[in-house]
Amino acid sequence: MVSGLSGQGFRDISRETTDSAQLRKYYEVADDLKIRKLIAPTTQAGNVEKYRLLLASALDSQLYNALKAPALALTTNRQKLANTASAYQLTTDRMSSQFPEGATDAQNLAASITDLVIPSVTGVIDFYKDFANRQMSALSSEPTKPSLDNLARERAEAAAEGASKAQNAQYVVLEFKNNSDLAHNRIRRTQQNELQQEYNWKRIELAGKRGKVAQYDWVDVRFAFPPGGASRSSDTAHYRGGFPASDIANLENQMSHISWAAWQMAAVRGIEDSCVLTISSLSQSWAEIMQGTGDLNAYLKLISDVPSTAGALAENAKQTWQNLNGNLGQW
Repeated sequence: MVSGLSGQGFRDISRETTDSAQLRKYYEVADDLKIRKLIAPTTQAGNVEKYRLLLASALDSQLYNALKAPALALTTNRQKLANTASAYQLTTDRMSSQFPEGATDAQNLAASITDLVIPSVTGVIDFYKDFANRQMSALSSEPTKPSLDNLARERAEAAAEGASKAQNAQYVVLEFKNNSDLAHNRIRRTQQNELQQEYNWKRIELAGKRGKVAQYDWVDVRFAFPPGGASRSSDTAHYRGGFPASDIANLENQMSHISWAAWQMAAVRGIEDSCVLTISSLSQSWAEIMQGTGDLNAYLKLISDVPSTAGALAENAKQTWQNLNGNLGQW
């Protein structure tokens, strides 16, 4: 049975008619020169031609991959990072009196985003956008052997520079992310371990003091005491009042501020992770361009009809660069 033909299609064949839409489609495919050569009886010359056709088909796919724009995942943008810097600055103000070390960490992270991370990634993307525009311009003209040679040479130079810029920016982003992890761990350690431990001890101490005070509930501190009574009165007044209850209140206030700061820092960590993914994707995309450029050079040296094939693929390849440029514009 011929794939794609129903019983009605075969009945149409037997009557030698072309009334069926399925049958007309079958004849269109069967009359295609390349298809007829592939399904023709096997001869030595036919085998050579089939191999050539298969190579041509493979070349189409591989040449398109060499000409098209790489994949790119731009998972954050400049404004989101600026908002993250503002969040860290707000955290700095909130922790300045309660946890100076954490406030300094947050201040440094805010400055790193504003002064290092955003400018570094922006430089990579601006260079990339200019490169994408040049690719669209090159693919708008009819390809020739000299123009494709020039395109491959320009791509190789730009890819080396772009990869270097992306690598430098990646170092900046990863260093920032590492400092953010350290600051986050430090504030959580302070909140969950040191302050919590001190808070628990103060609670135990307060319970003990209150137990001692309960022994003297009958004492009226307004009246004089016999020898030794004054100290008990002082104890009673002291334990009924501030220490260590006031210390506990101070700790609770400090823990509240630090807990809020820890929450604020945790809330923006997703954007930091997205920034790492973005710069990693930029670096990987330059590696793809370098690979595609190497393939293009190889095809130009080995296959004579690359320019004509590239001409048929140029419009679709150009569209991928337009899409990439639009994606980069979201930064």
